[in-house]
Amino acid sequence: MRAFDRLSLALKLPATLVLLSLAVGLAIATLGLLDLRRSLVATTTAALEDTVAGRVGVLEEWSQAVERELRVHAAAPQTGVILSAFQIAVAQMETPRQTLQRLYISDNPNPTGSKHLLDRAADGSRYSDLHGRHHPHMRNLLESFGYYDIFLIDPEGTIVYTVFKELDYLTNLETGPFADSGLAEAFRAARAGISGHVYTTDFAAYAPSHGAAAAFLATPIHAEDGSLRGGPGLSVAGRPHAWGPVFADRARPDRGDRARGP
Repeated sequence: MRAFDRLSLALKLPATLVLLSLAVGLAIATLGLLDLRRSLVATTTAALEDTVAGRVGVLEEWSQAVERELRVHAAAPQTGVILSAFQIAVAQMETPRQTLQRLYISDNPNPTGSKHLLDRAADGSRYSDLHGRHHPHMRNLLESFGYYDIFLIDPEGTIVYTVFKELDYLTNLETGPFADSGLAEAFRAARAGISGHVYTTDFAAYAPSHGAAAAFLATPIHAEDGSLRGGPGLSVAGRPHAWGPVFADRARPDRGDRARGP
């Protein structure tokens, strides 16, 4: 500052103007950077919101397509006939859970994760005969639509058939080890529900799938006289943060029971 004080007035005025210009320039540049930052944040936020909204829209369409497929298969007369046939075959066995888990899981030559590749066990039972006839179609359905598993459940809650063959196979969803699972929740909602409605759960850890997150969809199957035959169920596996909102919307607490239909 002393050097500036020694300057003549003729030099001080231009120097002051230069300093003021620099100060104004710096202020303008700072404001410009702040505006640019705000603009970039707003643009990025909007892009992320559009991406999330787009994905949720796609998932919503996909989940509606899955529900339509489930309703179609539940309404097909053959589905009820197959469910009843499996139920009768299970009832004819002395220890169905132990026997069928051994045949289709423990003694299944396919590795874990591929147990569904076995069409028919070599025990000659009525159950295995039914399994050999209907399992290829059910497996193809699973693979074609990208489901994790497909279940046939009798009115008492016993899973008489499943494509993927995990430890929930032949367990009872009322009295068995997975009575508190999402699958049991969807089953109970469907059993008490209306024909043609699909009942869903949000994604949650599912013990038979080694704790992987899964959501479940179920719908009741009724005989011609209106009696309940049971219900088919679907399991959809995926990442909760990516898929959950689609199903969570159908299971909000303000809609009553957690597992609800549309």
